[in-house]
Amino acid sequence: DVLKLEFCYWIDSRSGFWLSLLYGLLEGVSGALDIERQDIDGCLYTPAGSPGTRQLILFDDVPGGAGHVNRITNKTALYNVLKETLHRLSHCDCGSEDEETPLQLC
Repeated sequence: DVLKLEFCYWIDSRSGFWLSLLYGLLEGVSGALDIERQDIDGCLYTPAGSPGTRQLILFDDVPGGAGHVNRITNKTALYNVLKETLHRLSHCDCGSEDEETPLQLC
């Protein structure tokens, strides 16, 4: 399973913004859905010809998949994931003071 979250026409000049959001979402998924963090992963993608578009791609990171990503498509689960992500990013202190470093250490 793969989940693509697409953000169109949203440009953020902070170099670490998108990676921080990606890692924050992965931590949020892990916490909200009680999934081992190593069982889900993701990547950042910019479609060719669309410099103002970013895609966060989330996927199960277990052989054969585990259906974790599919669980996020439930409206309540997505709400809980976003709520947990916001909480984790709001209380994170692993980035730098300049807000340019991706929050990969949380």
